[in-house]
Amino acid sequence: MNLGHDELGAGTFGWYDFREEADILLISKGQAIAKEILPWRCHGNLVQAVTIEQALRNSKEKLFDYILVTGEQWRLMEQLPSLLEALKEDGVILLALDNRYGARRIAGEARDGQLPFEVLERGYGAYTRAEIAEYMEKCGIQFYSVYYPVPDWQMPQLLYSDTKLPGRELDERLIRLQQCSATLIADEYQILRDAVANDGFRFAANAFLVECSRRRESLSKAIFATFTSDRGKERSLSTVIYSDGRVKKACMFKEGRRHLQRLMEAANDLITHGVDFVNMRYIDDTLWMQFMKAPTLMEQLWISIRKDSAEYMRLWGHFWEIIQKSSAHVSSGKNIWLSLAPTEDWGPVLERAYVEMNALNCFYNEGKFVFFDQEYCFHNCPAIYMLYRSIYNFYLFYPEAEQYVAQSKVINHFHLEKLWLLLQKQDCEEFLRDVRNWDRYATIYDWANKPRRGIKENRSLLAMAAYSEEKRRAYTVEDILHPDAQTLPYGLANRYPIGLLPQKVALYGAGKFGRCLYKKLQDDGWHEVIDWVDENAEKFILENMPVSPVESILEYDTSFEAIVIAVLKKNMAEEIRQRLQCMRVPDNKILWMEPPWP
Repeated sequence: MNLGHDELGAGTFGWYDFREEADILLISKGQAIAKEILPWRCHGNLVQAVTIEQALRNSKEKLFDYILVTGEQWRLMEQLPSLLEALKEDGVILLALDNRYGARRIAGEARDGQLPFEVLERGYGAYTRAEIAEYMEKCGIQFYSVYYPVPDWQMPQLLYSDTKLPGRELDERLIRLQQCSATLIADEYQILRDAVANDGFRFAANAFLVECSRRRESLSKAIFATFTSDRGKERSLSTVIYSDGRVKKACMFKEGRRHLQRLMEAANDLITHGVDFVNMRYIDDTLWMQFMKAPTLMEQLWISIRKDSAEYMRLWGHFWEIIQKSSAHVSSGKNIWLSLAPTEDWGPVLERAYVEMNALNCFYNEGKFVFFDQEYCFHNCPAIYMLYRSIYNFYLFYPEAEQYVAQSKVINHFHLEKLWLLLQKQDCEEFLRDVRNWDRYATIYDWANKPRRGIKENRSLLAMAAYSEEKRRAYTVEDILHPDAQTLPYGLANRYPIGLLPQKVALYGAGKFGRCLYKKLQDDGWHEVIDWVDENAEKFILENMPVSPVESILEYDTSFEAIVIAVLKKNMAEEIRQRLQCMRVPDNKILWMEPPWP
């Protein structure tokens, strides 16, 4: 991917502590980093090239403090000795590489003309963690660090290291993005979660950022970083944690300086209202903090709910008290959302509501709630909005919490039940749409949904293709219709491969085949038929069959994963498909498997 794709590639190198007035060689197809981030971050001299060969040819006799290379380069690691020759004695090389066994490769991603899984055997410029170590040894490089950008080096949101590997917080802070989804047969992010849970993250991370030097002291002391490059240049910040306990928050683009100042102003404002906040110092367009060895409130809630439900509810109560005192109150008539529900009790309205006062941006330190990163403020906003955001996100990131204390109990405890859906709507339309640049990055955020929609369909196609042509030729539609093939228990549907269907389906067709398939699905015990429709529904209703008119599908369009067309003839199936498409049913939800079935 081109790093010049807006600001989303800013985190690849934008977090790094370059020396002042350094000579930098950037070998990449990207433009945004070269023209904006690097000159701003180090005030140095930048030389840019598209390929390693071009860079070395055009920069003969010149040595660099930093050489930055991204993974579009063919046989990158094999050219490492040539790069070392262009590096100063105390210089640093940074290599952004794809992992050959990354989660998305294992899930079946194919790109750059490759077939799915082909990269696992041939490499194609991707490397394993062990291969990186081998190349370092061959080149005589003793000092190097390996970082793990997540979800990848092209659009990083998080950066882990061997010192700081991910845990449960990976889900809390990561936006799912997937560019090449057409061939996926598994969920990349589920693979990544399982790898984290089983100490396999180093193996399954999608990418590496390798830092190497001839001198140990030249290497960065960073162990973890987060990036908000999806929020636009004015709000793109990097937060870096160092091994000595320092934490640095800096803007990746010069346009972000005012936003950084507002962070400091927000902290001072909250402190004046008696809210505990991490200690911060603002020095030269940088915020410095001390690392706090304490769980977030989100993590503490998860600990408490499993041990003591009363303590869990007490934490919510104390959190609510702090939100209410975080600002001066204004009259209820000034509530920015009053017109949406004028008869409801919205509770206290805050003059300045810091809407990221949530359980994720708060440490729980020896009984104290210590907040950080309060970037966004709504004026005249009901305090209950911040409480809603934390309750919603806690049960989103910890769905298992429902078995200990139901979300509905917490909602009812704080009298949120009448405003819950309204607050959810406002959160999406007024806050998240703005802060995440939904309109600007609509295509990119759509990537987050495409894989989950297509994975099951790809699995079905793969399973069908696996059946040998010999068996398919030996078994015909006439065999299905033969009386001997229509014996009990499932008649015409005896051979229908229901194992290829998702769990929740709607069934279109109540003819002889449709009735056989319905019975087979009902008896299966795992599948759930959400709706069963037919154009002649009235006729079947008189026969006491649970069949509905076709239009009823629209009432359940979010409940089922696929509409199964229960007819045998292809021309009839195509007519039904066209009718469903006219009803705006997504094509990837319409499923017909052409007989014969093995």
